[in-house]
Amino acid sequence: MRIILLILISLFLTNCSATRSNVGATLGATTTTGACVSMGVDNPYAIAACAVTGAFAGAEIMYNSDYDVHNAAFVDHLNHGPSTSSYTNWFNQKTGNSGIIHTT
Repeated sequence: MRIILLILISLFLTNCSATRSNVGATLGATTTTGACVSMGVDNPYAIAACAVTGAFAGAEIMYNSDYDVHNAAFVDHLNHGPSTSSYTNWFNQKTGNSGIIHTT
C-alpha cells in the first residue's frame, strides 16, 4: 500500500512541471523496478539497471508523439510565419501521421 501511495504522490508532483518525456521516464522506471522486484531480484545494482532501462524506454515512448510534433510545428509557425493567413504542414516520422496547420 505504501508503494502505491508513493507512486501516486510522485506522479501528481511530477505532472505539475514535467514534460511528456519526463512522465514517460518516471512511469517506465517505476514499472520496470516493480517488475524486477516482483520477479525476486534483490541485487540493488540489478534493480537500478532495471530502473534506468525502464526510464529510457518510457521516455522514448512518450518523446516525439504526434502532440509534441504538432505543437512544435505550431509554435515555430507562430514565431516565424507571416502575419497573414498561412498554412504549415507537419509530419511525424515516428508514427507516419501528418496534418496541416492554418493560422489566420
